[in-house]
Amino acid sequence: MKTEWLDAIFYCLCLHHPRPVHYTDIAEWIDRKRLRPPIAHPEATVNHRLRDSMRDDPYSPFRDFGDGVYGLSDVGNELCAEDREIILKRIRGINRYHDRLAAARKRSRDAGSEYEGQ
Repeated sequence: MKTEWLDAIFYCLCLHHPRPVHYTDIAEWIDRKRLRPPIAHPEATVNHRLRDSMRDDPYSPFRDFGDGVYGLSDVGNELCAEDREIILKRIRGINRYHDRLAAARKRSRDAGSEYEGQ
């Protein structure tokens, strides 16, 4: 279960940062909540996705407050108020998925190390 970058950013701004916040803090929260697989430069990705969303969509749920600080637009705040419980359930499901995936990878590595020793 992969969360798209814009969904993860929306979750962050809706649930964790009710006020505008710098994009590096958004990337850090997404990484801490494991909403996206780790990548080399998540901060740059967050910044680019936000800029693209606002440029391409006149109804973007995001708003640029300047100097790398972003928050929710009026549209975003309305969506957040309507969908808060749905968003919380989705994040809990994503975290459970990542936990199961990590356990499966560990089992696979452990099984592979048994064969390497033979």
